[in-house]
Amino acid sequence: MNLWENTLKWLRAVYEDNKDRPVIAMVSGGPDSRLMVELILNTWPREMVHMLHVNHLYRPGSHRETAFVRRLACDNNVSFHLHTDSMVAVSKKRGISLEQAGRAIRLEASNNLMKELPNAVIATGHHEDDQVETIFMRIVRGTGMDGLVGIIPWDGYKLRPLRFWKKTEILDFCNVNGMEYVEDESNFVADVTRNILRLEVLPILRERLGKDINDSLLRLGNIALADKKFWENRVQLLFSQHGRVGKEGIFLNREIVGLQFAESSRLIRYSLSMLEDGLWNVGFEHIKAVVEQILTPGSWQMDLPGEIRVYAIGDEILFRHGIWTSKIPEAVDLKGGINVTPWGAFILEQESNLSDRQVQVFDMDKLPGKIVVRSRKNGDVFYPVGMKGSKKLKDYFIDEKIPALLRDRVPLIESGGDLIWVVGYRADGRYLATEHTKNPLTIVYREGNHEW
Repeated sequence: MNLWENTLKWLRAVYEDNKDRPVIAMVSGGPDSRLMVELILNTWPREMVHMLHVNHLYRPGSHRETAFVRRLACDNNVSFHLHTDSMVAVSKKRGISLEQAGRAIRLEASNNLMKELPNAVIATGHHEDDQVETIFMRIVRGTGMDGLVGIIPWDGYKLRPLRFWKKTEILDFCNVNGMEYVEDESNFVADVTRNILRLEVLPILRERLGKDINDSLLRLGNIALADKKFWENRVQLLFSQHGRVGKEGIFLNREIVGLQFAESSRLIRYSLSMLEDGLWNVGFEHIKAVVEQILTPGSWQMDLPGEIRVYAIGDEILFRHGIWTSKIPEAVDLKGGINVTPWGAFILEQESNLSDRQVQVFDMDKLPGKIVVRSRKNGDVFYPVGMKGSKKLKDYFIDEKIPALLRDRVPLIESGGDLIWVVGYRADGRYLATEHTKNPLTIVYREGNHEW
């Protein structure tokens, strides 16, 4: 079979496993995206194909490309979506390169459409020459081994049907088969990093070395891919042992500093990858700084690019977007039935067969007054069940190794001014129901997904 037939066979195998997923084809109008969308149209049903065109407003000819893609979508009876934003303006506003600005605009465009099509596959026209340039760029930037993998044909989310096509093969196929396309004029302007490599650096290397270096760079990418697959399995195992996902963000145990740096650094990157844009502009120096900071005892926080913050909380490190506030909610009176509070839901009922750390049964005849849920106050004291005598709440928190940053977040139940339950931990033994209790009161706590 020829290259077209081989690609179509592979692509149809991908489709067989993703029949329920629409495809968003990123179409610029150039020969790469033109051939890519032709392959998509020969695989996916037309009603499941969405052409997304991004106009970067970078040059006068951009509107001609928009008109071409719009007509291509219309002729093939598929949905057309247009996203317009100025690459130059975004570059200046964010203080980033034109290439980064273009990438940010395209990401925004695809993310916006993904809100309408959350299960969609993203298809792009990246080819073998792009892979060579990507690997070379990442070598120059000093990327880690994972970066040397470059462009993967199919990762379960992004699809690159032309990954094994050379640029010359794409042009030949389009011309021989009469596939109309428009040329992206920016490809001939060496004003962004990729074009400098494509138009200046790589041609000089090929001329001076007397050979095509593509094979060497592609081989490096394949080696890096094999290593990446190994590390993906290894890091997932390590995260199951040292990490967890919480409503506040991603947690890692501080004990990861005892691992090899290759393991701890990848664990941190893996944790950040679970946050939206968590790896945006995060480099080796940032990861190294986090590993070193973990060695600092006590509570602290540090900032990473993209408004990501790292907090030390007891034995754990928390990664999250934005500031983690410590606002203390006001006290809430609890009544019979379901009470929705800033801490979560409290259910007060006369009888319950439930029994866990989030449930306590009290003797209503012993309770000194109305029932309230609140945060800690100075001077709080209670009589923990199973212990002798009273204990200051502060000392109890210290004994239980509850980090200071979390203590204001622990809900407390009081009755008539007395602390009767440190929710999730211990109750005051003086007020618990016994076999002689005539009027039991069960309080059930179910944590909410709030953030204060």
